[in-house]
Amino acid sequence: MKRILLPGFAIGIASALIAACGSGSGGSTGTGSSGVTISAITGPNHLQIGVNSSSTYVYSATVSGGSNTSITWSVSDTSLATIGPTTGVATPSVTKTGTMTISATANADTTKTSTIQVQVVDWILAGQVQYYDGLPVGQAVALMNSDGTDPVTLIPFTLLPSPFGYFNCVWAHDHLRFACFPFPTSSGPPTQLVIFQTDGTAAGTGQVATVDLVSLGFPGYFGNAHFAPDGSEIVFEGQTSGPGGLVVAGTYVVAATGKSPPVLLATDTSGYDVVVGNPRFTPNGAEILYSQGGTVWIMSADGSNQRQLLSITSQNAEYSPDMSALYYQMTSGVYMADADGSNPVNIAGSAYTFDGVSPNGDSILLLTSAPLGSDGVYTADAQGGNLQGLNASDWAAW
Repeated sequence: MKRILLPGFAIGIASALIAACGSGSGGSTGTGSSGVTISAITGPNHLQIGVNSSSTYVYSATVSGGSNTSITWSVSDTSLATIGPTTGVATPSVTKTGTMTISATANADTTKTSTIQVQVVDWILAGQVQYYDGLPVGQAVALMNSDGTDPVTLIPFTLLPSPFGYFNCVWAHDHLRFACFPFPTSSGPPTQLVIFQTDGTAAGTGQVATVDLVSLGFPGYFGNAHFAPDGSEIVFEGQTSGPGGLVVAGTYVVAATGKSPPVLLATDTSGYDVVVGNPRFTPNGAEILYSQGGTVWIMSADGSNQRQLLSITSQNAEYSPDMSALYYQMTSGVYMADADGSNPVNIAGSAYTFDGVSPNGDSILLLTSAPLGSDGVYTADAQGGNLQGLNASDWAAW
């Protein structure tokens, strides 16, 4: 996402959102006379490729009418995903997309089965530029394939000035929720994150939480937020006033429910890294990469064991999903290195800003400064090759 903390311009309006996400379908089938029934399956309507957390996508159903309430789970195409036969926990493919059926069969009566159709997808969340009389005037929050095709508008853009639209959205690890900043206004920068849930269609997007830092005792500004892998917390760079008017800046973490105050993990005495820092949890959730003194640091997720990872001037670091490679930004461009920062290779020039790794580690996002309506977001392979503009998008998140 583009790292914007200070107010620039205010455009757009978010449309009214229709609630409901992740509801299952199907129901009891079969002709047995045992009295056993099985409910419709509940669970997400899509799985994002390359997301392999053992607890990411969970499906459930209920068996009634007998003492044996156990279920056997199965999928119609194991090349798209697998599912725990007794747990209902689904793991998607790393590379293959398509549509499949998940089935739940009552062990007490195998003629009773419930099903749900699920898409396995490769999605990017993006700010897709909208036009009025042929001129680019703003952007909607859109969902699209990683090559920019088949965009679906999740939060439309209109010309009305209030309420303002959203920008710099980021995915939760499971790609079932995303968090967005309201556009900066003349009254100041964003002080909220708004969290939405989606089933992948415009009608299946609904707001589920708001992280309002002012109401949580944080009267400052913040930006560059990212979810923890388990979705429970959000890490961000922020600045607020402490006791006696002392400015307290640095890397914070806050509960994704928006119900508890943010916690300062690492103080930034200069304030510089509040603007350029882009903290991210490591893929295993154990640590956080962050900026300090103009260089990349790493610490435990609770803020302990803070240590410098890169001694060179650098920022905006992220590990590949398997934590074998480290991506980061320098004034001379984007670099890829070993996990400890050794053996760096320049993979993109100074015109590009690194913006994230795909869930399967095969691709990255790169940003350029481009006029609204031009390609400002590019996908590339993991080594920076095969650049492809992302459908006139202004920001994006994988």
